[in-house]
Amino acid sequence: MLLMPSLSRFRSPLTLLAVGAAVALALSLPLASTLEATDWEVFAQPDNTFSPSELILEIGDRVTFTNAGGFHNVSADDGSFRCANGCDGDGMGGSGEAASNAWSFTLDFLRPGMVTYHCEPHQALGMVGELTIDGEAVFGDTFETGTSAGWTRVVGEAL
Repeated sequence: MLLMPSLSRFRSPLTLLAVGAAVALALSLPLASTLEATDWEVFAQPDNTFSPSELILEIGDRVTFTNAGGFHNVSADDGSFRCANGCDGDGMGGSGEAASNAWSFTLDFLRPGMVTYHCEPHQALGMVGELTIDGEAVFGDTFETGTSAGWTRVVGEAL
């Protein structure tokens, strides 16, 4: 049960206003951290590289992977995602099979850690990347989306 102080003891309007402002600030703090998320872009390049190949993110940041030319996909080394024209198992008919069309998909990263990934056809040629996600998990071990891999597929469509 939430106990609230009696407002009768705050006789001054300024005191009441200060208490109200403090409560409003305290309630807005969780929202402020989610409003600061950054959108990043990683391009699968025609020269069989990811650009950039390394990023440092904060919890809640979003990464859009885009095919800038060539026959590519993006596959997490731990198997947590495999995407190109959508993502395998996304429930929307997406496919992580490598493709040469101008595909793009977006993932939100909700848990700290390191995610390494590669292009399946070009991994041996060094087409690899790494995301480092800093911060503390804001949703704990269970995410609203039900994933346990720490990411959520947000957008994925053939361009």
